[in-house]
Amino acid sequence: RPRVEILNGTGAVGVAQATAAKIVPAGAEVTLTGNVPRFGLQTTQVVYYRAADRHAAERMLDALGCGVLKNETKPINVVDVTILVGADCPDIGAPPPPG
Repeated sequence: RPRVEILNGTGAVGVAQATAAKIVPAGAEVTLTGNVPRFGLQTTQVVYYRAADRHAAERMLDALGCGVLKNETKPINVVDVTILVGADCPDIGAPPPPG
């Protein structure tokens, strides 16, 4: 099972849980969650680091139904795939309503 990190790029509440609910059935093991340094990410990015993890990243992208696939050539050893959730995933990445 690919190790996956989910990063909230919108500031919406429950993003990690909603994302996990979509990708775990696709074979992911969520090992880390957190936030991007600055909210306001518009496009979700599913990032893989090694060519061997591309297929797993594509499965995650398909399970999300939104976003783009990216390859980062500098591998990290903590996770196999990082998902940065943006506003283009309306059911999981919607920003909080203006207050």
